[in-house]
Amino acid sequence: MNSDRNHQETRLTLIYAVLLGVMTVGYRLVAPYKLFGSGSDFAWNLMPVGALAIFVGSRLPSLWGWIIPFSAMLVSDVLLIPICAERGDPSMAWTTTPFIYLSFALYMLLGKVIKPTATSPIPLLGSAIAGSVQFFVLTNFAVWAFEVTGGVPLYPKTPSGLIDCFVMALPFSKGTFIGDLFFTALFFACHAVLFAVVRSRSSSPQEAV
Repeated sequence: MNSDRNHQETRLTLIYAVLLGVMTVGYRLVAPYKLFGSGSDFAWNLMPVGALAIFVGSRLPSLWGWIIPFSAMLVSDVLLIPICAERGDPSMAWTTTPFIYLSFALYMLLGKVIKPTATSPIPLLGSAIAGSVQFFVLTNFAVWAFEVTGGVPLYPKTPSGLIDCFVMALPFSKGTFIGDLFFTALFFACHAVLFAVVRSRSSSPQEAV
């Protein structure tokens, strides 16, 4: 009986995570333009991908936990190619994209810290903040190490150059921190509500008897 219930709950979580993945693709394509305007760098960092990776890392400890966020990221990156071309920025670049995807793998590993039985919001907040920090460090390190403009490195390959890169990125990072905190709380809260409703409905016939 318990195994059947666990199987049903895992299947429901998988469906929920896939829907989150579809929503993530749609959000990345629409939100920067419809909600904030295409000129808002804040909007381009206010994304749910990190939260999605944390959620599936915690709730789907299987291959699906890796497929869903990376598929959402890849599909949206491809669809963003013509949109980003209009802004003069590529949606994917060999200098930074591998580090971005690596960062989302680390988001997933942080999600595994959150146990399915956890009821405290502290692990959620901790994972979201840690995810934002590692994303900031990893992706901006890639910018410092590999970005060039007109054949000239964007930043000097010195410790002070790295610090300058981090300082220049700070205004853009607020979107990442806010997005990770907000969407992580939202995804886990909606999942908890969904399961509470399903469990109450499944137990109500037994209570009537």
